[in-house]
Amino acid sequence: MLRAPSLLWLFALLVAVAPLGCSPVPAPTSAPVIELNAREREFIADHPTIRLMVDPHFEPADFIDEKGNHSGMAADFLSMLSARTGLIFEPVPLDADGRQELDPVKRGVDGVALSATTPNRLAFYNITDTLLEFPAYILTRRGKVDHFVTPSDLMGWKVGVVSGYASEEYLRREYPKLTLVTFPNTDAGLRSLAYEDQIDAFISTIPVSTWWLEQEGYTNLKVAGEVGYMYRLGVTSRNDWPELHSILQKGVASITYQERHTIRSKWLNAPYEPFYRSWQFWSWFVSALGSVLAVSAGVALWNYQLRKKVRERTAELAAGEALYRTTLENVSDAVMLVRADRTVAYASGGVARVFDRDPAAVLASAGLPDLFGPEFAHRVADELKNEEFTRLDADGRTRTLFVTSTPVIIQDAVRLVVVHDVTDRTRLERQLRQQKTLETVGLLAGGVAHDFNNLLQVIGGFAEMAGSDLATEAARKLYLGRVSDATGRATSLTRQLLAIARRKPGDKSTVDVGRVTRDLLPLLSGLVSKLVRVEFTPPPVPLMVCSDPTQVEQVLLNLLVNARDAMPDGGTATVAWDALDRTAEQVAGFPNVQPGRFVRLRVTDTGTGIPPGVRSKIFEPFFTTKEEGKGTGLGLSVVLGVAQDAGGYVDLQTEEGKGTTFEVFWPAV
Repeated sequence: MLRAPSLLWLFALLVAVAPLGCSPVPAPTSAPVIELNAREREFIADHPTIRLMVDPHFEPADFIDEKGNHSGMAADFLSMLSARTGLIFEPVPLDADGRQELDPVKRGVDGVALSATTPNRLAFYNITDTLLEFPAYILTRRGKVDHFVTPSDLMGWKVGVVSGYASEEYLRREYPKLTLVTFPNTDAGLRSLAYEDQIDAFISTIPVSTWWLEQEGYTNLKVAGEVGYMYRLGVTSRNDWPELHSILQKGVASITYQERHTIRSKWLNAPYEPFYRSWQFWSWFVSALGSVLAVSAGVALWNYQLRKKVRERTAELAAGEALYRTTLENVSDAVMLVRADRTVAYASGGVARVFDRDPAAVLASAGLPDLFGPEFAHRVADELKNEEFTRLDADGRTRTLFVTSTPVIIQDAVRLVVVHDVTDRTRLERQLRQQKTLETVGLLAGGVAHDFNNLLQVIGGFAEMAGSDLATEAARKLYLGRVSDATGRATSLTRQLLAIARRKPGDKSTVDVGRVTRDLLPLLSGLVSKLVRVEFTPPPVPLMVCSDPTQVEQVLLNLLVNARDAMPDGGTATVAWDALDRTAEQVAGFPNVQPGRFVRLRVTDTGTGIPPGVRSKIFEPFFTTKEEGKGTGLGLSVVLGVAQDAGGYVDLQTEEGKGTTFEVFWPAV
């Protein structure tokens, strides 16, 4: 099937080659017999020689050549008329100063070889049918204008014309406000325009101007517009000799198109007559019309096939829309399209499941403010992307919703809002956090048991020594002081352990991570193997994050336990905190993370490293490489969950045999 561009190229090709297929039939060139009546024959007998005024500088239409002979197209036409009528024409050169005198008797002539029809000239002359047509054009220097101009655009310019020419009469009649500067001939006007800078524009015809441009080599002139006047030139005769006009009219009528074309081609390189007057145009037009009809038929066929394709595609789109609509209506999430005024343009069937509201009622309501309240509705409509929202149902049950709001342009809707009910998931996560808190307390309790036992032995030993009869008063005071110190350390250990156990998971606050680390590390001496040395240098300035302190402790504890297990033969675990900026490019691989300032925890071990096949699975819940019963596989998944919950992420660098570094990023406060 042809496509539209292909048809356009075909049409252009047919139009281009259509003239090549035209074979014009030459017009007869033999001179026809002119039948004259008795009065016309009598006139020729009485006036065998007719004096016709010629323009010596209207090249190439009418001029006197270097040898003083009458030349140009007018001379060729008069020669043809002389042969057909029997008249003898005597050329009389026109004096430029006498061009304003129209009366042929005063000029001493019987007519004009070529003259344009004007109201003033018709008062003295009869003019035959048109032999030549030349449109008048506006010429300027190159760079003068950059657009097509008309006489109305020349107000305020100095416009050159040839004195006595029909174009001067036309401009003075139609544009009386133009400033006209007259010249004796076309050559003088063009020379002034090109070199002397006396005028801004010059009025002439294309054939005459082209003649002088070629003769004088003017290269800085161009055609800038059209005057709107057409020189229609015929042979004129004094109006008191009607017989002469009749003879000349019959002679002009006998000149065929082919004969006129031959004379024009002899003298002209540029076309000067309207294209619609030529038989070549009509021959081309007929051929082109046939080509256009053929192309139109092809376009009609292509259009029919295109409409068929459109109907088929429309049916496919309708089926696809029905499929997508059915899918949306049956997903458990609530999907809504929201307008700029926060009313709802579309509500899926999930709205009934998530909000316990009929979708039709939501469409008729105030929209988001009814579902979320004014404050959260504002955030959903203007700025929010992903966030949890807690809603109290009509039955008093608390429901946790995860809301995603995305800018769109779908008809009059500007936001796509998807609401997922995460109440059950949130409850399970809370239970998991509580379980991990208890696990943390259990691990810490096991770790401090050894230290606590040592303190009890210190207390018991010094108490026994203080109660000895052999002890002096000064010794008893020393022993009791040691007992008091050991009791204080035991009390501190117990207080820290109880604080962790009593803390409510999920309560976020501004946390100084350096202080949390400093307070937690003393509790880990029994948890971390004696073969593992923990190094920690507090940050030089407080580093603050918004998090649950228990979760920060869980991250530290899980990473240090992971480091301990990676170094069964001992080694060094390094804990460090710092702050740094992350660009959009650096966080592009981590979902829902915005660039900005972050607080980073780095836990580095000198252990065995992580094998490549294991790295992609280490953050999966319940994945563990330990023996059954020695690990839950939840440690690193909890680390990842804590970081993502805070808007951060976890990165990893490891190499087998050289150790591992876990980096946990929290948005800085």
